[in-house]
Amino acid sequence: MSDGSTDKRGQTTPEEALEWCVGEAKRAEREREARAADRAIKNKIGAIQRLLDEMSQIDQAALRKIWEEQCDKHRDWLISVIGPQPLPGFKSLAHTYLTAFDDVARGKGQARHGIALDLMQQPVMQIGAMVGPGHCLGQVVKKVQEAALLHGQGENAVARVELLGAINYAAFAILLLGGMDDTSDIPF
Repeated sequence: MSDGSTDKRGQTTPEEALEWCVGEAKRAEREREARAADRAIKNKIGAIQRLLDEMSQIDQAALRKIWEEQCDKHRDWLISVIGPQPLPGFKSLAHTYLTAFDDVARGKGQARHGIALDLMQQPVMQIGAMVGPGHCLGQVVKKVQEAALLHGQGENAVARVELLGAINYAAFAILLLGGMDDTSDIPF
């Protein structure tokens, strides 16, 4: 054996056989680990699929009805605060606030960002909690800028929608600043 790897007849040495066995054992272990990881992933995917199936069984109409009832309670309270007859000359302002509330509670805000989620759990408030009220204040500026551009293009109806969004983002910023912590007098 000149190089120590095979004998003169070309047969494998014990060292080579041991090295091959160790290599095969490592390969087999990697394959077992890969199969175990695949099973774990398939189990997680199955669990997620089962959860999605259960969620699809939720009666969306019933959920929407519950949400609408909650929105009505909030709106009724807001009307009670404003009063059935707002101060002379303020009826249109009261209507604007109610329209902004409806937009965030029932309209675009709910449809896009958090159907049946509590306001504080919706993305706008979660992001604001992470980065501060500047997030909402930046949205106010953006909405006002968009409204001005739309007004200049004669798109007043769409501009009004943007301005309602600005009102809501300003309210979100107030909440993030902690200016409305005492809600004990609100009956819901």
